[in-house]
Parts: sequence; C-alpha cells; structure tokens
Amino acid sequence: MNTLTDSIRVQKTKRSRISEIDFNELEFGKHLSDHMFLAEYDKGKWLSPAVVPYAELTITPAMLALHYGQSVFEGLKAYRNKDGNVSIFRVLKHHQRLLKSLERMCMPAISEEMFINGIQTLLEVDE
Repeated sequence: MNTLTDSIRVQKTKRSRISEIDFNELEFGKHLSDHMFLAEYDKGKWLSPAVVPYAELTITPAMLALHYGQSVFEGLKAYRNKDGNVSIFRVLKHHQRLLKSLERMCMPAISEEMFINGIQTLLEVDE
C-alpha cells in the first residue's frame, strides 16, 4: 500500500465529457481529462495533493508566472492498449524533464513519488 496514493484526495466530476469525444477524430491538445491533479506549495513543501474535476484556476495577481513568465508545463498522454491496460510512454523521462525545467526556472521540485502517484490516481479516476 502506498501512503502518498492513499493520501491523495479525490473529488470526482458530476458530469463526464467523454461522450462528447469522437475517438476517430482525435486532435492534439483539444480534449482534456475530466479531472486534474493539484497540489499546493507552502513553506518548502508540496501539500494537499488532490485529483479534482477539471476547472478554471483562480490565481492571485501576485503570481510569479504573471510577473516574470515563470511557468513550466509537462504534457503527457495515457493510452489504452489492446489488452485493456493503460500505459504512459516513459513516465520517468517526463518526471526528469519536468525537474530540469523546474530547476532552470528556480521553482521547487516535485518528488518522483508525488509525480507518479498523482498521475496514477488521476488515471484511475478518469478510467
């Protein structure tokens, strides 16, 4: 049993958008998950990991991303294999790339455990 996965709060959406997707006409960047992973950073620690319904974010005007363009994005995709299992190609490479980007931007690193368990929980909820 993984304590971080167990501690990730999950709030499921009341309305899935999956029926709106034409899986024969998928477009890159157009369709997003019904849920998203969030965590807060305070006093040197990542706290309150949660999978919540996809929604707009509320941000403070003092956010560094607005003042200095300080932000990092690591996109990855999950694919369902013919055997029914869900796979992510080279998930550890995604984490390493994210860490390099965070370091370059002088932003706090996210642990491999939180990264992978956050993705795992998000996939389980969206599955």
